[in-house]
Amino acid sequence: MPEHDEVRIVAGGLSRRQLLAFAAATTVATGLAIRVPAADATEAGTGEAKAAGFPAARFADPRPDSRPTVLWFWNGTVTPDLVAAGLADLRGQGVHEVLLFPFETSALKPAFFSEDWFAIIEFALREAQRHGMHLWLFNDDYFPSGRAGGFVVDGGTVGGRVYPPRPDLRLKGVGHQVLTVTGGAPVPLVSRGLSVSDGRLLVDAAVRDAVTLLRDGAQWQDYDVEAKVRVESATAGLMVHSASEGDGVLADLRADGAVDVWQQTGGAFSLVRSGTPVPGFDASADHVLAVGIRGTHLTVTLDGTAQAPADIAFATGRVGVRAVASQRSSWDRLTVRDPAGTVLYDETFDTAAALDAFDLPAGGLPLVAATARPAGSGDPRSLVDLTEQARAGGTWTPPAGRWQLDLFTVRPLSTPTGSGRAYLDLLDDEAVRLFLDAVPGEYLRRFPWAANAVLRGFADDEPYLASAHGPFDTVPWSPTLDAELARLGTSPGVALTAVHDDLGTDGLRLRGLFWRAVSNRFAAAYYRTQGTWMADHGVEFISNPLWDEYGPGEQLQSSGNLNANNQWAQLPGTDLIFDHYQRGYHRTLSRFPASTAHQLGLERVYLEAMGGTGWPVTPAFVREVVGAFAVRGVNHTLLHARFSDENQIVYPPPFQPANPWWPVSAPLNDWIGRLMEACRAPAAARTALLQPQRAAESTQDTPAMAVLDTAFLTAAHALEDVQVDFDLLDEGALDADPALVTHARPNGPKLVVGRQAYRIVVVPETPVLALGAVRTLTRFARGGGVVVVTGTPAAREAGGDDPGLRAALAELFATRSVTRAADPGRAAAAAVAAGGAAAALDPPHTDIRLLRLENRGEQAFVVVSERADTVELTATFPATGTPEVWDPDTGSAAPAGVWRKTGATTAVPLRLEPKAAVLVVFRGGREPLHAVSASAPVERIDGRGAIVRASGPGRVTVTATDGARTYSGAATVSDALASVPVSGDWTFRFDRPGAPVTTRPLGSWTDVDAGYSGSAWYETEFDVPAVPGRRWTLDLGEVHEVAEVEVNGQAGGSRLWPPYRVDVTAALRPGRNRVRVRVTNTGANARGQALASGLFGPVVLRPYRLVGVPLA
Repeated sequence: MPEHDEVRIVAGGLSRRQLLAFAAATTVATGLAIRVPAADATEAGTGEAKAAGFPAARFADPRPDSRPTVLWFWNGTVTPDLVAAGLADLRGQGVHEVLLFPFETSALKPAFFSEDWFAIIEFALREAQRHGMHLWLFNDDYFPSGRAGGFVVDGGTVGGRVYPPRPDLRLKGVGHQVLTVTGGAPVPLVSRGLSVSDGRLLVDAAVRDAVTLLRDGAQWQDYDVEAKVRVESATAGLMVHSASEGDGVLADLRADGAVDVWQQTGGAFSLVRSGTPVPGFDASADHVLAVGIRGTHLTVTLDGTAQAPADIAFATGRVGVRAVASQRSSWDRLTVRDPAGTVLYDETFDTAAALDAFDLPAGGLPLVAATARPAGSGDPRSLVDLTEQARAGGTWTPPAGRWQLDLFTVRPLSTPTGSGRAYLDLLDDEAVRLFLDAVPGEYLRRFPWAANAVLRGFADDEPYLASAHGPFDTVPWSPTLDAELARLGTSPGVALTAVHDDLGTDGLRLRGLFWRAVSNRFAAAYYRTQGTWMADHGVEFISNPLWDEYGPGEQLQSSGNLNANNQWAQLPGTDLIFDHYQRGYHRTLSRFPASTAHQLGLERVYLEAMGGTGWPVTPAFVREVVGAFAVRGVNHTLLHARFSDENQIVYPPPFQPANPWWPVSAPLNDWIGRLMEACRAPAAARTALLQPQRAAESTQDTPAMAVLDTAFLTAAHALEDVQVDFDLLDEGALDADPALVTHARPNGPKLVVGRQAYRIVVVPETPVLALGAVRTLTRFARGGGVVVVTGTPAAREAGGDDPGLRAALAELFATRSVTRAADPGRAAAAAVAAGGAAAALDPPHTDIRLLRLENRGEQAFVVVSERADTVELTATFPATGTPEVWDPDTGSAAPAGVWRKTGATTAVPLRLEPKAAVLVVFRGGREPLHAVSASAPVERIDGRGAIVRASGPGRVTVTATDGARTYSGAATVSDALASVPVSGDWTFRFDRPGAPVTTRPLGSWTDVDAGYSGSAWYETEFDVPAVPGRRWTLDLGEVHEVAEVEVNGQAGGSRLWPPYRVDVTAALRPGRNRVRVRVTNTGANARGQALASGLFGPVVLRPYRLVGVPLA
């Protein structure tokens, strides 16, 4: 067995319990997460499912777990009656899985993890089990995951377990302080929180996130403060009349020159008045900030110009400085005088002794690392690592000359409230073990009967590092980084210095090692621990990382390496929230989890869709979004969200009756189920796009990182624009990175990565590559594989061997199957030329997406149009056999009307409606008689005849073949087949009690009631001519948003998206007919958005005929 191949189990005669026990033992032995197959009767399948790679019956009626899951926020009082009614409503709309998610609000009752909480959870599990549903549970008390409900950091009692407070396991960051010292005398290796360097006081929240006051001055009343200060980041805070660090007045100089005045009481700040921005203000220069206090009246001047005065509450108190969050300032001078001009305090910060006047913690702040170097040196080889002495609280005697000391402090980052409340150090194995024990563990201790039965598992939601773009934005630290940095060949002091300063090219390599260590620890401590724990307990783990909408460089400081993280989840996933679809993030979001799943052979890829996208969301938009993700690898959709308190819909749209179209959403849920069902077959991309992970690590906090991400994302977009389906390939997989469980192995013209075998690798432009990765690509190319290198080749080697990289690239480029491409567009064209496209389109389109699937020897292609109009094209697929076209709208699966085989390809004409998805499935066996051309749509071939759909008079022709002989035929349609307009005024009424009936032309009902969200009825009569053999389609034209049709009292079906057409042949009769249309809009109108609503038309009755064409 290859070293990193996933362990697979053949159950044989083992019981479920024995299988789980064996899985757990194997996990411990190998360190790999075992994917235990679900014990679900639906897995057995039908005879067709066992025989066919793509069973049509299962597509038409998908398994319950292929249908959408709904996220249910519990944000109010939750009772058994509410739970039972909610589950019943979901079942009624075709939803069989629910994710229960506690919402952080005092309105939530019962309280999280109270005994009443467990009682209502048990009721939900029992009720779901009684009705054949399944539940998922969130793995924490609220998002983001990673605080264990506060039971680890703060301590607490859960059931019979007592968790002592563990503040040592809370989230930690690194503070950085720079000191300049002169050689010859011992220097204490201690950080006092503030520092003095080059004649300036440095106040940096990254070192001391707090208010720092002078020791003296508690009784000072009236005085004037003058400071010469520079805003380094965000603001420069001057405290006055401060009785303590939590009580006083803040004059906060902003980067735009405005001085805001705040009052702090008990640690809480309230704004007294906002300042006025100064045009042309240069925050990088020194400015004179003066504050005068007389009684409780405060005046402010900046560079001699007065700003608005303010009245304050405190009459006495000290002076000080403040920096929190990302704030940093430097102070050249600080002077305090009484009204008579007597100096109370004056300091120019020439020496570190100036710090003695401040009320700083005795003994200083604990250090995690320290280095020294000659002042002004940017050479990492000049660094002296003083970490051991610093941690021991020792001293260091520098040689002669001026030296710079870089001191790195620990910053506890967990907060009392908000998203950082009691947040854990997720790089620490012990913290994660306690997290799992406290929350998921307690659920399983109480409900062991539910595991892997009614309870599928646990969902994770956006855990983060201290460096995440959000509450802290701080370089992360954990004691566990010591060993990982040592394994990577560096030390904490050297690596942290490289992270915080520009040390040239070698420094960037060291910076990359630090971020690689952080990423590795996050993957191992949090994701691996959680994934293996879930597998050991017979449940599954859904991952949903933070900031995965960006490129790998931007992702790194928030979420590490997504490939290393997702590999431990049984259901790797992503989410689509807010306006991210409009921003185009859907083009890459699912690529990360889908690629991992494809390479590991995982069946499911998860999408949390529609979170906070708004009340105007329509079923058509939900379908559009889900289709866009399905063609990029998603096959498990969760709809976000439902709320237990429907009067508090925090993140609309709600998937519940508060949303007007939810009661008629079953066709949408059926559509999602069919598409997800089909996409559960294994993906089989021929192309891999290299993810340059070493460059992502080493370019952190440099302009090159944005350039790298842009090149990577542009390459991904260029590939899909020419219908190349692809996976991402982590650079580490080519370089035997031990953080990854699957490594790339050249095998002739294939690059085998776990379950995938790629024939083409596209390398985006990158400044850095690992030597081992280039050598693996060279072996692949020599075996006949295709490598496409974009732009300027990398000049820096990840391990520092730049000459070795140049030689390896020269060797790679000398290989015949390697192509150099000037830009991503040319690289994509090279991938197409090498056979990477899932189909060739005629005419070409850049907004048609394809996904290739293979199962049990059969091939299928998901085709999704991202166009807003109908498009007709011919898709030539690299597949043979009999093509069938499957429509998720209806569940139909029928042979393609027209197709032509040429060699190893098959051309299939397709008509794609706006934003539509279809599947083209190829069946094996003998080539049947089929049309190769036709002047009208071919419905089917019957014996030696074709049945075509004629929508107008004239001659129709068909040419067909059975692979050996060619047949042709023609028929003449004499029926004029003229459309019947359903014009004129219609009767109209809102579907609400007491609504009047009016007669009006078609159009938006907003001119009647702009604030109405709900349904309305349109009704009229029309005549149909008595012409035998005609069939009829009712075309409603433009509708906002959902239409339900009745003709002569018979239900004619519903449409939730364009085209709004239904076949009404069975309901029509010659002569007079009555049509009623019930139209439902969104909930936006009732909330102040007067969106177009109703039936717009034009409404037309369109005839057609099914005509037989004999073939001879």
